[in-house]
Amino acid sequence: SIDIKTYFQIMTNPLFQTANYVLQKCIEGLTLVMDEENFRTKFNRLDGLKVILDAMVKLRRITDLNFLALTFIAKLYKGAHGKKIPQSAEIINQVCRAMINHKCIQTIQSLGCLAIY
Repeated sequence: SIDIKTYFQIMTNPLFQTANYVLQKCIEGLTLVMDEENFRTKFNRLDGLKVILDAMVKLRRITDLNFLALTFIAKLYKGAHGKKIPQSAEIINQVCRAMINHKCIQTIQSLGCLAIY
C-alpha cells in the first residue's frame, strides 16, 4: 500500500490542492489504511487532520469529497468499543460547515452527526 506520507504529499501539492478527483482518491486510500499499525501516530505527526480539513474547505461545495472526508473523520475518531474520542473545536466547526453547505443531503447530515457525536 502507499505510505501515508505519500498521500499527504499529493494532497498538499499545489497542483492537486483543488483537484477534486485526486483528493477524493487520497482520502479513500487513507480510509483503507487507517487500521494499519501506527496509522494514528503517523497521521498526527504529519498533521493529517489539517490536510483533510483544508481539502474540505477548498472544495466545500463538492458533495462527494465532503462525504468521504466526513466518513474518514467519523471512523478516525471512533475509539475502542465505539466510544468517541473528543475532537477539537476546529473539527466540529468544519463538520458543521460541511453540514450547512450540504443541508439538503441526508447522507452528509448523518455522517456529520456521526463525526461529532
